[in-house]
Amino acid sequence: MNKLLVFYDSWCPLCVGVKENIQKFDWFKNVSFISIRDSLDIDISVEKLSKEMHAINKNGNVFVGIDAIAEISFRIPIYFPIWLPLKIISKFKFGLKIYKYIANNRKIVPVNHCNDKCSINSSN
Repeated sequence: MNKLLVFYDSWCPLCVGVKENIQKFDWFKNVSFISIRDSLDIDISVEKLSKEMHAINKNGNVFVGIDAIAEISFRIPIYFPIWLPLKIISKFKFGLKIYKYIANNRKIVPVNHCNDKCSINSSN
């Protein structure tokens, strides 16, 4: 199986939660993660990485947004049933709109700057 390297935002609670759920079901270790907040040696800007999830396979193919999620689902047995629907909605650009809406409305909390008493304002 072609391994996948996924770049995620470790300052985003949603992104961290998704990463943890994927890792829980990645029994064959086909997906690995690296935080965009770490030093990176790739030709993709942190600005682009912070706006949309990016993934790279071992052949150097880059997948962005909904296509990155589809590539992840292809490699995780329990998520495989959603692979084809993700590919279909990606082709019709509907999936891109849904992904961008979620990505643009997520909250980013600097690591270790929030505790159980902090609240996040629901408006941007």
